[in-house]
Amino acid sequence: MKVLVLSDIHGAVNEVESILNKEEEHGLILVAGDITDTSEDDYLGTAKEIVELLGESGRFVKAVPGNMDDEDILKLLIENRINLHKNIFSLQEHEFIGFGGGRTPDGVETPFEPEDRERGEVLEQLLQRTQSDRRVVVSHEPPKGTSADVVSGDHVGSESLRKLIGDEDIDLVICGHIHESRTVDEVDGTTVVNPGSVKEGRYAVLELGDELEIDLR
Repeated sequence: MKVLVLSDIHGAVNEVESILNKEEEHGLILVAGDITDTSEDDYLGTAKEIVELLGESGRFVKAVPGNMDDEDILKLLIENRINLHKNIFSLQEHEFIGFGGGRTPDGVETPFEPEDRERGEVLEQLLQRTQSDRRVVVSHEPPKGTSADVVSGDHVGSESLRKLIGDEDIDLVICGHIHESRTVDEVDGTTVVNPGSVKEGRYAVLELGDELEIDLR
């Protein structure tokens, strides 16, 4: 199964359209948050345009909101039946679970910054409900202590997600949030992918099967 992974779109409609035109053979699109940016005028209209483009692709689409996506964006995902935040989605032999939002440095306020403890508790509960041996976590905030969460040399990711990786059998974590930490990493047998920001023209293509193939583009 080919999967197109997008994150940190930040309202970049043209970039989304360009990527979709280039990548036409995927059965699933996963969006790891920050679909738009609430500081922009008519951010909700832009988000609707992006969701419409994704829906017109004819592929399965699942998305979590990012820290820049407010309650209206979450409602939009729910209304379009593509929300993965606090949900489980099964496709072929894989099960996908999601949790959105992300914390920012002290003094910076964004619309959706859930506590790290909640991220861990919700994801653990979702994992307990899964039945497949092939499990994928989609989290806007990356796990702490990997190459996916580094800002100016500091690791700023989720401690609870990192602990969950150590405690549970998770094949793959897809994340975003930290634009400069575009990477493929591995920790405790779990592959971690941060595809970078769509606004900067970056994304990833995965092949999920007996072997995991990852192409950062």
